[in-house]
Amino acid sequence: MDGFPTNPEPLRISLARALELKGWAHEADIVRSAEIDITLESHDNWNGGIDYYGLGFRVPLEAFAKIEAGLEEFEKRILQTAQIFWRGIDNEGISSVVVHPAALTASGARHAVPAVLPPFWAAGQFRLFLSHCSSQKSEMARLQSALQQFGVSAFVAHVDIEPTKEWELEIARGLQTMEALVAILTADFPESKWCDQEVGIALGQGKLVIPVRVDVNPYGFLAKHQALVARQGELGVLAPTIVELLLRHDSTAISMTHAIVRAFADSWNFAMAKTLISFIESLPTLSAEHAKLLAGAIKENDQVRYAWGVPDRVRQVLVRHGFKRLAA
Repeated sequence: MDGFPTNPEPLRISLARALELKGWAHEADIVRSAEIDITLESHDNWNGGIDYYGLGFRVPLEAFAKIEAGLEEFEKRILQTAQIFWRGIDNEGISSVVVHPAALTASGARHAVPAVLPPFWAAGQFRLFLSHCSSQKSEMARLQSALQQFGVSAFVAHVDIEPTKEWELEIARGLQTMEALVAILTADFPESKWCDQEVGIALGQGKLVIPVRVDVNPYGFLAKHQALVARQGELGVLAPTIVELLLRHDSTAISMTHAIVRAFADSWNFAMAKTLISFIESLPTLSAEHAKLLAGAIKENDQVRYAWGVPDRVRQVLVRHGFKRLAA
């Protein structure tokens, strides 16, 4: 291993073979069927600095059910075998293995079941990483604030990392647990090795990347992505457009829908309720859970209940999606 590993597939393949050679064929089969994440868990300053990684394995639900009773011993065998690949490396180590079931998206595809999330992500909100240069610190704070009312928790390194934290570790955690990334393409963006790495990690993970052209066009692997266009000092107004993209994209639609319904249900003023109802009306599908949140909002949240015209619009949404009883 050399630096933060962004492609875990070679390790997964090698680990499965090593388990097989040790006679643990069942463990090898599980690892082969799993999706793997490598997470930078902690950093020790001793002896020049040591990074400790954790391995996360997402396995099909049927396979997980068969190993659940002996899960602790199962994880111990994988950890013991995985540590072989870190032998002789002084500044890195493997400290944990966690095996958990993969959840299903609406299309039936597996996706990660997140572990305990870093505290900079707001609970129940969409997790969006803002990749930017330090020259945009104040602009990013405004965009972060604008996104919040839509149920988007935006990670801004210069705002969200406590001064006492290892900032590289916190950025790595943000990248590991984000659901999408926005790249703010200012003139100094191509010169920043950190920004390019952040975009590369997002693309490598198959996450949605939204480029925003401020001074330069998307380049490299981003060149094929359609960019939003913004001017300096006006990035905050992009929030609604970013949310619309998140609601439309296959990889983010489910999570963003949940986030914006919750945000609407928790509206803290009339203006917020009136803004968000337009997005609620545009949703192509509505789950029973979301319908209950909307119905509860017009009964229990005064900022929704007394927002002029909003309760009637909610009832119309409920009826259109087949929830007539909740609209009554």
